[in-house]
Amino acid sequence: TIEGHPKHAEYTKFTLKNPTEVYFRIHQTDTRKLPLELRADAQYSPGELFVAKVMPDGSYRAVINNFDDCDPDAQSGTRAIHGSLDKMKLEAGDYIIRTKVRWRDGQPHKFTLSAYSEDVIELKHITPVKDFLYRYFSSVGMNCPNKQDMKNNCKMVNKFYDFYSYLYLENNGDKDWKIDVTFKKLGNMKIAKAFKISPNQMKISVPAGRKVVAICKKIDLNGGCSYEWSWVQKFE
Repeated sequence: TIEGHPKHAEYTKFTLKNPTEVYFRIHQTDTRKLPLELRADAQYSPGELFVAKVMPDGSYRAVINNFDDCDPDAQSGTRAIHGSLDKMKLEAGDYIIRTKVRWRDGQPHKFTLSAYSEDVIELKHITPVKDFLYRYFSSVGMNCPNKQDMKNNCKMVNKFYDFYSYLYLENNGDKDWKIDVTFKKLGNMKIAKAFKISPNQMKISVPAGRKVVAICKKIDLNGGCSYEWSWVQKFE
C-alpha cells in the first residue's frame, strides 16, 4: 500500500532470481466502500504504471516499448490499472516500477500496487528516482524500429506514450547537433523542465555520439491533446 500524491510519482523496486511471468496492477479504493453521500459523484482517478529493468551500466530497459500494447483501461480511470494486456515475461534481474495516480480532488490518497506471478516477488517502496522518465524514454526511443533519418547521420523519434509525448534524438555524426524548437500550439500539454526556456520553446543540444530525450506532459489527463511545432537545427 502506497500513499500517493497527485503531483509526485512513487517508486518501487524488486528483484527476480529467475525468469518469470508477471502481471502488475494499481488498485484504488472501491467507490462502493465510500460513504453514501460521496458515491454518486465518485470517479476513479487516472494513473500511470511504468516498469523498467535496471541494466548493469545503470541504464534502463523499458518492459513495454509500445504503449499500444498496454491495457486501454490504463487511461480510462477504472479502479484497476493494468501493466499489460498479457503477462510480462521478465528476465532475472533488478527492476523499478514508477506509479502515479492523478487524484481528481488534488489530495494524496492510498493505492495498492500488486504483482501477480508464478514466482515470489517482494515489492519494496524506495525514494524517488529523479531521472527515471529520461532513462525510460531513452530506452523506448532507442528500441523504436522506425526511427526517422535526419541530416548528418542523426535519427529522431517523436511519439505519444501514455500521458506523455517524447522526442528522442540520436546523434551518430561527428558534429554536435543543436536544435531550437518552437511550439506554435500546445493543446493541453506542457514542456518538461530539462530543455525548456519558455512555456513554448525548447533549446536542445545533442553532442556527437550521444542520445537525448525531451518530454512534454499532458495536463488534463481526461482531455485530448495536440501540438504544432517548428524547429531550426544546425551542426557545429
